[in-house]
Amino acid sequence: MPEIGRTFRKAVGGIEYLAGSVWRGGRRMLGLRPPLQVVPYYGYGTRARLILKGRVMVRKDLPPPGRADTRWRNFRSMARRYLTDEVPGARVSLRWKEEKFDAVADEEGYFDFDCALRSPLPDTVRWHEVAVHLCAPLGRHQTEVQAQARIFTPLAEAQFGVISDIDDTVIHTGATNFFRMARVVMLGNAYTRLAFKGVAAFYQALQRGCPGDRQNPIFYVTSSPWNIFDVICEVFRVHRIPRGPVFMKDYGFDADKFIKSSHGFHKLASIRGLLELYPHLPFILIGDSGQHDPEIYRQIVHDFPARIAAIYIRDVTDRPGRREAVEALGREVSATGTALVLSRDTLEAARHAADAGYIDPGMLGSIAEDKLADTEPPTATEILLHQQT
Repeated sequence: MPEIGRTFRKAVGGIEYLAGSVWRGGRRMLGLRPPLQVVPYYGYGTRARLILKGRVMVRKDLPPPGRADTRWRNFRSMARRYLTDEVPGARVSLRWKEEKFDAVADEEGYFDFDCALRSPLPDTVRWHEVAVHLCAPLGRHQTEVQAQARIFTPLAEAQFGVISDIDDTVIHTGATNFFRMARVVMLGNAYTRLAFKGVAAFYQALQRGCPGDRQNPIFYVTSSPWNIFDVICEVFRVHRIPRGPVFMKDYGFDADKFIKSSHGFHKLASIRGLLELYPHLPFILIGDSGQHDPEIYRQIVHDFPARIAAIYIRDVTDRPGRREAVEALGREVSATGTALVLSRDTLEAARHAADAGYIDPGMLGSIAEDKLADTEPPTATEILLHQQT
């Protein structure tokens, strides 16, 4: 991320922190107790371990996105997501069967659970529901606040796991150009944010594996903030991209978060955690050439020998020398036995996956059909997305 992007994030984080402090102080002086909500993100784990992150905030009822929404409407909705009114120090509990676990939210309202379960999660389904309760504080007239959290666990028949970047890998974002990315994020919604052609069919094929009934887990890692978790989920739903746990970032104000806020640190930590949690699973890594995915994945191959089955890198940049650098890195990785495929489109990666036995070759037809849309004239949104600022 360019220096201007880091400076912008710090400035926004500082403004958000100061504005939130003033607002919360004034609210306490006036005795106001607005309604609160618990927002659990997708959790994950094993049958015996449950990991979940979430946030406690003043409730905001955002309107659902629509295909005909104006940029101004999109901007207002997105601004409300970023201008959160979190609840520091909130006490929450998680309940699974007869077990109860407690957590306290940090200064940004985030809470974390990492629970060792006495009663294991069922091994017959991938998604489980657990109840998360807000113990204190409560808003005026609120006697109970709870939410159902979804927890993902891989099934025993999984052939491999997939860890994928999102920005410029699954969804067009323009992450190599800060101002273009900001325009896409702030002025668009789930219907205007575009998935790369063929991605939905390819990821569905990876999830099914070969011969097609393996139910492989897919995890997503992005440098986008948790504020837009619901947007990412809606984009996936609209474009039929398989659902999976998402690892996002908190651009809060405290210094420790800024120290650990780099794209590389966040992605390395997330991937290492998954490989350690699921030591029996090999993984496929998917990213793009726009930032540092190839270098990050090379480090993972070095740290976890024989655990990475393949790396697929979407070539999204025309920066001089970048393709040659990734190709050289690919030769280095390939010498360890892990294939690195650098491609301009999804179909090329899918063909390699079919040849390697990661997807059913019969799925190539549906991926190719999805990819054919690339030959159609660009839509107005696509033209706007690729305009230079």
